[in-house]
Amino acid sequence: MAKIKVTQVRSRIKCTDRQKKTLDALGLRRINATV
Repeated sequence: MAKIKVTQVRSRIKCTDRQKKTLDALGLRRINATV
């Protein structure tokens, strides 16, 4: 099974509500966080 890495590269301040919920679900809390 293939795996991928997801990294947050921008601030979540200007994100929409839906995008913020997605970041929370992925466990991305700060810039450069990787899961």
